[in-house]
Amino acid sequence: MKKIALLITAALVFSATSLYAQTAQTRLDNGKRLFDQGNYDGAIQELDKAIKRDPKMAEAYMYRAMSYNYNGKGNSDQAISDATKAIQLNPKMAMAYFARGCAYRDKKDYDRAIADNTEAIKLDPQLLSAYFNRGNAYIHKEDYDRAIVDLTEAIRLDPNIARVYNNRGIAYKNKNDYDRAIADFEAALKLDPNDSTARNNLAEARKKAEEEQTKKAEQTRLANLYRQAGNNLGNLKNATMIYINTSLYLTATYNFGDGNYIFEQKTTSRNAFDQMALNVQKTGTFRVNGNTVIFLSSEGEYSSGTIVGTALQIDGNIYR
Repeated sequence: MKKIALLITAALVFSATSLYAQTAQTRLDNGKRLFDQGNYDGAIQELDKAIKRDPKMAEAYMYRAMSYNYNGKGNSDQAISDATKAIQLNPKMAMAYFARGCAYRDKKDYDRAIADNTEAIKLDPQLLSAYFNRGNAYIHKEDYDRAIVDLTEAIRLDPNIARVYNNRGIAYKNKNDYDRAIADFEAALKLDPNDSTARNNLAEARKKAEEEQTKKAEQTRLANLYRQAGNNLGNLKNATMIYINTSLYLTATYNFGDGNYIFEQKTTSRNAFDQMALNVQKTGTFRVNGNTVIFLSSEGEYSSGTIVGTALQIDGNIYR
């Protein structure tokens, strides 16, 4: 009889333990379901119960960390704590590193965010969200080339996510690559026509592209005009302009044989540029005061200091 009683007791203990473990799994499943529905506070409540029943359930810590990340209540520290616990319990869980990387990103600790997402990618090279998150961290660090590489890989893994195109467009826009930025914002809007962020970014990129085209056209016009003026200065030697910085500034260097001198004109008037060029072309009127060249025109006297250089440069393009 004693043996039978012991067997019954053991069976009851096993049954209770098994039921308790089942309950933990049920709570985890409920938490995952609520997480997928976007009910992050509800998910946290269920995951609290799962962890209470099974403190070694790494997946529950990971999902609770993600719920803290997404509930919009600034729970980054709790997310980091839970993700770290998940990593301790299962160092091979890629999503735990991703979850912690999200929290570090939200805390603006971009180096740690990058490190955690890099580890997640090592463990799971197909984890699109880790490429996306790391790419966003690179954008915040103004490392746009690396951001583009990561976001391009995310697009390769799934070409149907509007946010990824939008964020890659931001990286291209910040590199002044407006054509590619516009293409990405348009792709984002094609996937999600209601994406107001992508729409605003597209409008800004188009405006920047138009401004850039206008600027380059004006710089080319000025370059040609002043290069011609320099070539026509017969009483100067090796007259060469070296730099025009937007339509508001002109800097020109002339070699008088005894040193390089700079002439700088600052004005918001396009006509003032044209008039000065015409005056220099027609008269070459100037005087040297020490190491300063003073040009005379109907607009008045323009003077400057010294510089060394022998080429015209506009936005990195050299004209000789």
